[in-house]
Amino acid sequence: MTTSSPVQPSEEPTFRLRKPEGNPLADLVWLVRRLGPDERRLLCRIAERLRADRSVYGKLDLATDRRDFRAEAAEELLDATIYLTAELERRERLRP
Repeated sequence: MTTSSPVQPSEEPTFRLRKPEGNPLADLVWLVRRLGPDERRLLCRIAERLRADRSVYGKLDLATDRRDFRAEAAEELLDATIYLTAELERRERLRP
């Protein structure tokens, strides 16, 4: 039996629709043109959130940012679970 070693972050597979050009703005435009209106709206919400986070964390620079993104994501998911569960509970209590 062969055991596989855990995937290192640098070795994690990535999903790409095409080979990146090395120009993030051109890549983004290429992708956005292939999205539907609702998908574009979601992308706008993500971009708005990135802009809002700048006031807290500054401009995102992955080379120098030392936050533990996995730990932060786990904390945010737990928070989201709490908020959604609280909202479900509230709606059930208000139901006639």
